[in-house]
Amino acid sequence: MIARLRPMVTALLILVAAGSIAAALLALAGARHYFLDRSKLRLFPDNSEFYAEQNHNLPAAAKRMVMFGDSRAAQWADVLQVPGVQVVNRGISSETTAQMTLRFERDVIALKPQMVVIQAGINDLAAAAVLPEFEKGAVDAAKARLDRFVAASRAAGATVVLTTIVRPASPPLWRRLVWSDRVF
Repeated sequence: MIARLRPMVTALLILVAAGSIAAALLALAGARHYFLDRSKLRLFPDNSEFYAEQNHNLPAAAKRMVMFGDSRAAQWADVLQVPGVQVVNRGISSETTAQMTLRFERDVIALKPQMVVIQAGINDLAAAAVLPEFEKGAVDAAKARLDRFVAASRAAGATVVLTTIVRPASPPLWRRLVWSDRVF
């Protein structure tokens, strides 16, 4: 009987090992992507070249909507289409609202949109979650920046939709050691 179970146990151990290896590889890929994004932001904190060519070559449009924010806004790039409206995505992964202030004028206001959809702030909260001594100040500053984005967009004649921040299901592996659920 033990001889008959041995192949099943071996197969089970191989599956468990393969799953563990796959999980480790996914975690490493996520960590690599995170590290590369952070390194780019350190070198170019204002992301001045990120949309420069697209902004310069943007065709004229009677109605334009700009999606602005972090990775959550960027993820709308290929899925959001509105008949009769040119949808322009200006989301950049990993950005905080502080970084967005450096590009708001050129990536939103200069495009003369009739509507602006802002989805931002999650990265501010993620940073505050690992730096509890800065928690209140970071949250207050992010709110103030979002208010300024809304006010500037309205002053430029755009209708504004400010979306809510959706808490991630769980923090990525590399953040779990320093994560705080207080902020979210």
